[in-house]
Amino acid sequence: MRPTCLITWVASVICLSTATAQEVAGTVTAHPGGEPVAEVVVMAITPGEYLQLMLASGRTDPQGRFSMRLPTGGARLYFGGVPRGFVYPEPQIVAKIDVTAEDKDLQKLRLEVPRAQ
Repeated sequence: MRPTCLITWVASVICLSTATAQEVAGTVTAHPGGEPVAEVVVMAITPGEYLQLMLASGRTDPQGRFSMRLPTGGARLYFGGVPRGFVYPEPQIVAKIDVTAEDKDLQKLRLEVPRAQ
């Protein structure tokens, strides 16, 4: 009986968060150079100081574009995977965003991934 309740509770949470979700999209480019970078995994986590939960993730296409749906509120973006020839940036958080229904700039994010030295 408990697993059924848990599944029901989880489904309710998922329905609530997708009902208020906004599309977040952008482009990942190489630094230096500015060329689009394919196969970068962009991940979003909650902004908590001690406990962060993963909200969503997306992978860049050949033009460096990614998109994901995030619930309203704060989020931090970081790279969960970078292709060969690139390195993870320091600090690892590449963007801090506040997801609101009115913010159309959240569909034009520009992120940079450093080239390996």
